[in-house]
Amino acid sequence: MTKLQPSFLMYFRPGDGQRMIARCQFGVHSDGRSGATLTYPIPGYPWRRNPSRSYEFAIDPTTIATLFTEVLGMPAVCPDACLSDDLLWSDHSEKANAITRDRLTDTPCVTIGLYDERGTHTIYFSMRENSPELLHSQIHSIVTRLVAPYETLADPQSRQPASPHYLPWATTQPNQGQTRRCTQRGGALV
Repeated sequence: MTKLQPSFLMYFRPGDGQRMIARCQFGVHSDGRSGATLTYPIPGYPWRRNPSRSYEFAIDPTTIATLFTEVLGMPAVCPDACLSDDLLWSDHSEKANAITRDRLTDTPCVTIGLYDERGTHTIYFSMRENSPELLHSQIHSIVTRLVAPYETLADPQSRQPASPHYLPWATTQPNQGQTRRCTQRGGALV
């Protein structure tokens, strides 16, 4: 049986209401489609009631190839930083929100995975949010840069993103919040 090549990369950062950090679910397909959904914490509200926004990003093919190659090699390059599920626990102290933490230091973790076209993960691990290996990685750097303009809502009551000038057009999709395509004039963000 032939092993399928990874076709989808996932990067998940849990939200944290105490620190007012939005949940970030980022994904990129090998064919170039990419985007993120951010769920914003609102003090006193459970996460399932909080506003979410989805954004699409234009990423050039060379950068996509770099991301897939980097994530594929991370477990071999930095095995101590790539944590398996048995080294993690799920903190459910916030309503409708689970924060992945490592058992040793209780540090929140980012989860990264590669999936083949059938949806089977080929690589799947978590990294402490403060690990040097994560902080110096291309995947972290690129995702952080892409979602930075949308990390907070300007006014939680209005439920609008903080940086509308980055959003050339928007469409509303039923039950999915707003999807926004994010590109700069004259080319891709990355």
